[in-house]
Amino acid sequence: MHPQRQAEQSLSPTFSEKQEQLEQIRSKLHAQNLQKIDDEDDRIRRAVEEAEAKREKEEKEREEKNKQAFEEMARHRHQMVRIAPPPQQ
Repeated sequence: MHPQRQAEQSLSPTFSEKQEQLEQIRSKLHAQNLQKIDDEDDRIRRAVEEAEAKREKEEKEREEKNKQAFEEMARHRHQMVRIAPPPQQ
C-alpha cells in the first residue's frame, strides 16, 4: 500500500470508534435530558411550595383581620351598653 494512503487510513476513525463516539454523545444527551427533567421538577415543586406558602400567609392575614374586626365590634357593643340610658319603666 502507498505510504500516504496508510497515513490517511490511520488518521480516519474506524467504524467501531465512530460508534463509540456516537454512544458517548447519546449517553451525554441522555444525562442532560434527565438533568433537565429533574431541574424542571424542582422548579415545579418550588413553585407549588411558594404558592402554598402564599396562600397560607393570606389565609392567616385574613383570619387576623377578621379577629380584629370581631374584637372591635365587641368593644363597641360593650361601650354602647355602658353609655346607653337605663330602660324606662
